[in-house]
Amino acid sequence: MATLSQLPSGHWRVQVRLKGQYSSKTCVLKAEAENWAQKQEQLIISGERIQPEKEIKASNTFGALINLYILDLAEVGRAPRRSKAYALEQLSRNLGPVDLKELNRQRLVTYGRWRAKRGAGAATLNMEFGYI
Repeated sequence: MATLSQLPSGHWRVQVRLKGQYSSKTCVLKAEAENWAQKQEQLIISGERIQPEKEIKASNTFGALINLYILDLAEVGRAPRRSKAYALEQLSRNLGPVDLKELNRQRLVTYGRWRAKRGAGAATLNMEFGYI
């Protein structure tokens, strides 16, 4: 059985629960959500095992981790608002290509000093480092 609910962002969350299987997806259009739900139900009825959808490729960069975090927030209906989205965008733009193994204390100190020179205040830096 599929359940559709509209999120505060205007997107649609669709959840399919049938024969002990569960899958969910967030879609922009209601029609897209309904079509996806029908396809998932048909797969379950035909005896196939459905897989949860994650459209993130395995990557060891900080940017991929931020993208995964944003998708997880959107999936539960808590998409980042303006200031959080901006902070995550800054982090992704400036530290995104960095491999997670290279994301060390010195790298973060250098980033903080660079952002401060460009006008970021203490509260902004505190917020960004809190997200890290």
